[in-house]
Amino acid sequence: MQNRPTQVRHRALEKRTLRRVTLRLMPFMMACYFFALLDRVNVGFASLQMNKDIGLSPAVFGFGASLYFVFILPARGAE
Repeated sequence: MQNRPTQVRHRALEKRTLRRVTLRLMPFMMACYFFALLDRVNVGFASLQMNKDIGLSPAVFGFGASLYFVFILPARGAE
């Protein structure tokens, strides 16, 4: 069994490490979430004009958008 000062040092090291990882990782994860949300919003706005312009039915556009989200976004790792 470890003595008390060693346990305190390990606990302090763990706390510092978690804080450092959190401060570096959270901004990156928030940016990824923002860009994933932006992709979803842009697909919605694109459907308003694109369906009329190229003659897509809403069902066909929905199918294409679902393929985009199923295959492209996980490959990027954004979500």
